[in-house]
Amino acid sequence: MMEGFEIQKHELAENPTPRCACILLLDVSSSMMGQPIAELNEGIRLFYEEIKNDETARYAVEIGIVTFSTGARVLTSIRSTEGPVPPTLHADGVTNLGEGLELALDILQERKDLYKRMGISYYQPWMVLMTDGQPTDEWRSAARRAHELAGQRKLSFFGIAIGDSADMDTLKEICPPNRPPVRMKGICFDKFFVWLSRSMSCISRSTTGSSVELPDISGWAEIGV
Repeated sequence: MMEGFEIQKHELAENPTPRCACILLLDVSSSMMGQPIAELNEGIRLFYEEIKNDETARYAVEIGIVTFSTGARVLTSIRSTEGPVPPTLHADGVTNLGEGLELALDILQERKDLYKRMGISYYQPWMVLMTDGQPTDEWRSAARRAHELAGQRKLSFFGIAIGDSADMDTLKEICPPNRPPVRMKGICFDKFFVWLSRSMSCISRSTTGSSVELPDISGWAEIGV
């Protein structure tokens, strides 16, 4: 663990480019079994490849993955895409979304603290929540943390509903008021992750603290639903 941490500190010291951290907070409960989890795995692989192939984003974007089912875990700590490809996701268990959100917020804060200690400037970090159901644990305290950070312009939070069974009413409460959740068209994770990589590319080419116009979401999102 400490060896990995020292490697990350070395990466920051060697590359002073302003960073954009992006955390994927992913539902891997049993309802994601079969094609959904397979498509999600392929989408993540595509996301990493898109960032690696972008000559600007590859030095600025850092990705972390937190999964939640019966419990939550850090699948991949926040770091550049130059490291190993993330492990394959497997679906099982219930939907402890609140626990996952708390964990994701914690590791994001740790990363921001490291940026500050290393003298690295950073863009407003992103968190992308993807779920196909409803939480099976307490989520309100974690949602309040996310709302507070978003209200202070310290977090860009995106809630993505997968499939018709996703609880949009609860997801609307979890997402900050300034950015309500969006339902994905079918399970087109590939189109979503291409959009996400292009968004990260736009940010990495901007000035920290400036507003950025993001690509159109109509290719993957149900608009007006």
